[in-house]
Parts: sequence; C-alpha cells; structure tokens
Amino acid sequence: MKRKILFINPNFRYFPGWLENVVNYRQLPLGLGYIAAYLREHAEAEIQICDASMYDLNEEAVLEQIVDFKPDIIGISVHTLTVGFSRRVALAAKQLFPEAVIVFGGPHASALPFENLDVADINVSGEGEESFAEIANNLFKGQSLEGVKGIAFKKNGGYCKTEERGLIENLDKLPFPARDLFFKHKYRHNYPYRLKNRFYAAVITARGCNFRCNFCMNEFLWKGKVRNRSLGNVFAEMEDLIKIYNISLLRIGDDNFTADEARVREFCR
Repeated sequence: MKRKILFINPNFRYFPGWLENVVNYRQLPLGLGYIAAYLREHAEAEIQICDASMYDLNEEAVLEQIVDFKPDIIGISVHTLTVGFSRRVALAAKQLFPEAVIVFGGPHASALPFENLDVADINVSGEGEESFAEIANNLFKGQSLEGVKGIAFKKNGGYCKTEERGLIENLDKLPFPARDLFFKHKYRHNYPYRLKNRFYAAVITARGCNFRCNFCMNEFLWKGKVRNRSLGNVFAEMEDLIKIYNISLLRIGDDNFTADEARVREFCR
C-alpha cells in the first residue's frame, strides 16, 4: 500500500473584507506544486494538496481533510504571516495522528531552521524538491535523516541541522508543477477584459534575484543567485496552460523578471 503525503498551503488574506475579490488573487502555490510533481517521479506515495488559502479554509476544515486522508507525512508551506495558522494545524494534527511526520518548509523555515521544531518534526531550508523526496524515501524505508542535506530535525532531545543543500542548477530538469492536484477552475482573475473565461495561472521563468534586500526571502531561499529556465522549457509550460487549463491570463511570478533586459527582449520576441 502506498504511503500518503498531504501538503498544506495555509490560509491568509492580505486584504480581507470587501477588497478580497478585487485585490486578492488566489494564486496556486507553485512551490508545493513543484515539490508534488518531483515526488511523483522520485517517491512511491499518494499525494494530495490542501490549498486552504484558495478555499478560505479555517483550521477545523483543514483538519477534516487530514482526518479523511490519514497522511503519513504532512508538509506545510510556512511564511512568517502564516506561522500561527501552521502551528495550530500541526499541533492538532499530531494529537489526531501521533505517528504522522510534520514537515515545515518555505521562507520562514529557511530563515529560522530551529524555530517551530516544538510542533514540527522537520524544517526544510531552501528549495524543497530534492530534500522532501529524500525525507519521504528515508522515512518510508526506516532510514536516518542525518544524510538528508538542508534540514533541521529533532534528535535525542535536541535539534540537529544537516549540511546545507546546494541549489538546483538546471531548472529544466524539474517537472512542471502538479496543477492537476488543484481545482483549476477556482483560480480566476478580475481583469476587465472581454474574455471567454477568467482562468488564471502563474509561471516562474527563473529562481532568485541578484539583489540582497534585507527584507526579502531571496537571501535564505536563493542565496542571491539567479538561475534561468530555458525559454523553450518556459514556453512548453505556457502551451500546456493554454491547451490543458484554458487560461486567459498568465502572470510571470519571478523575483525580478526584468533584471536581464536581453533575456526579457528575447522572451517577448
């Protein structure tokens, strides 16, 4: 029987109330989409994604999905603004399923690798695709986590931090995000164009930014380095979005898309 992995995108609203449908674009969490797609190729597991932000789910609704799915591993993408939500879900999930392994990742876990290990079992720093696949495979095989780079975890009553994981140099080797695990027709835009549909998607053509602003997650996730996907790889994903998901608006979600003028001009041509 396949093991089960549930990913959770915590709920948060930048602009609650009447501005919500105007300003808040419910963007599919690409990070979780990439990790789920990578796991499909590198781990034997059944995968689900709970996008609590998209569906405006509270902790109780998220816990209902956890109870229904009964995951062996629960991965939560944590931003600083969603720490409270993530902690409450993790605490309640542990009470319901003490044997489930809870993994925090994302910008907050990368910046503060030992924080929240009182409720999470593992914190992943930096890019999550390779680290999460190794975590899953080691756990499923009953092997130690000490050889998994880029993580912090509990050990002998204390905390252990492993060697830093290098960045993925060739982004083209990553599969496209597992968008089929999300309910695509919920992701809509509000631009006032005369369009046949309102389906909306984002892509990233590169990871990272050359600048190191002290308020940005770039330093912790991408180490101030830019890695570009080939434009052919990007265009193949864009064609899939149009043909498979029938989108009418595409957002470029790069950290700094216009930093390389020559590449932007080539992209636009």
